Amino acid sequence: DRAPPRALGGPRSVRSCAARERGAREAPARPARRDTM
Repeated sequence: DRAPPRALGGPRSVRSCAARERGAREAPARPARRDTM
């Protein structure tokens, strides 16, 4: 599933992807947790 860092264009792209995944997960997760609480 994950392509090598060279294909993506270096470690910077990998970090940006990770940051995007974290932001996407945190954004919906925070309100969901508050609703649960």
